[in-house]
Amino acid sequence: MTTTQATNPLSTEPTPTPGPMLRPLAEWAVHLSYDDIPAEILDQARLSLLDTLGCMLAGSRQPHSRQLLAAEQAIHTGQGRATVVAGGGRMPVPTAAKVNSAYASILELDDNTAGHASLVTVPVGLAVAEAQRRSGRDLLTSMVAGYEVIGRVLDTTFDTLKPYREAAFIPIVAPNAIGSAVQSSLLLGSDADRTFGAMNGALALMPFAPMVNAKVGSSLKPLLFSGWHVYAGTYAAMYATHDLTGAEDSYESDYGGYLHTVATHWRPDTLTAGLGQQWHLHRPNRKRHACCGYTHSSIDGMWELLAREDLTPAQLSGIRIDLAKDAYGLVGSPRLGELTPRGAQFDLPYVLTVALTQERPILPQDTGAQALEQNLADPGFTAVMERVRVQLDPSINNTTSRFSCRLSCTTTDGREITSWVQDAVGRGERQFTESDLIEKFTALVEPVLGAARTAELAEASLHVDALDDVAVLTELLGGAGR
Repeated sequence: MTTTQATNPLSTEPTPTPGPMLRPLAEWAVHLSYDDIPAEILDQARLSLLDTLGCMLAGSRQPHSRQLLAAEQAIHTGQGRATVVAGGGRMPVPTAAKVNSAYASILELDDNTAGHASLVTVPVGLAVAEAQRRSGRDLLTSMVAGYEVIGRVLDTTFDTLKPYREAAFIPIVAPNAIGSAVQSSLLLGSDADRTFGAMNGALALMPFAPMVNAKVGSSLKPLLFSGWHVYAGTYAAMYATHDLTGAEDSYESDYGGYLHTVATHWRPDTLTAGLGQQWHLHRPNRKRHACCGYTHSSIDGMWELLAREDLTPAQLSGIRIDLAKDAYGLVGSPRLGELTPRGAQFDLPYVLTVALTQERPILPQDTGAQALEQNLADPGFTAVMERVRVQLDPSINNTTSRFSCRLSCTTTDGREITSWVQDAVGRGERQFTESDLIEKFTALVEPVLGAARTAELAEASLHVDALDDVAVLTELLGGAGR
């Protein structure tokens, strides 16, 4: 069996581990034939079939089973359907929300406000509001509530999460599942009891979502980063309308509750401090680069440093980037295996080299398979990339400056140049204007919907609170190139 090198995200020391441990199981299973199985094992399999069918059929008559069936029938039939964008048709609300959320995540251009809350607030809000024929005002209200709930749940533990070797959850999964449940509940008209039940139900249903999928960039990463916790939260809200909920202390129980599972300690006051006066949307964190938000301050900062010093990338013999703990763990620590197209979105040396050599923002195609292969085969590209060194700096505050960086560059004539970059363009005091966002929107949407539909959709979105029925907006989203 081959071996690979697994790496602690906060350590530069590789640790040997057995390589693909599940591969032998897969190989065995795909080659297993009926004739390979002993007769007595087949007999037991038949008995298991009989036994379990009996349990299923008898169980179908129980009150809780009838309750579950009624909930599923209500969710999957009647008016409970919503639009999947760009010609994807109409699907049950949780499914439409899940697919649209994965779409929003896949380019790494969605914002980082309250984590990745927009991957919940927009697809969930549109799906439930459309199915319930809610107004644009209702949609916006639910979105604001969703941002606050998600951001506050995330902030409660973000800086106190256990190392990924102990608790491997992608950090945004639980906050987004809970936020999805709250937003769905608001649009469903649920009361506080059912909304609380939905929040606990979301924790019960949310996916495990191992963090390694974000680091290496698996093909299921957009679903684990967004779609499945949206699905869980929306489903939980709908279940709660049928009085199907999770344990009421799913969040804080010391018997395997979420907090005890993922964090060393937490700040419960964060959930409510300043609620209604302080807003995560006050200073949103939006993107102009199609890659992980933790890379953006380095990209923008390097352009500004080169302009300030009147230098070109060729005049730099070394580039060192110091990052806070969470940024380093995701975009700067040693790679886990070969660089993949989706993993390239989270590889700071790669995307910074693209930005320096192309002298433009990172585009979705820059981390595609073809561009990745071409760039890594280009000696000029790899020469720049090899000059980039990323390191963890524990002195950088992981709360206030986790999207920031310190740049230290050495020039070919021996000078040392440094720069502190607090904010990338699009966050903090460097917010996008409305015209900036319309420009970004138009560039992304025109190839999908055409110029006329794009302009119409932009107008409807910017004036959504004038709509009595959100379905007017989702109708514009449904077609592709019409």
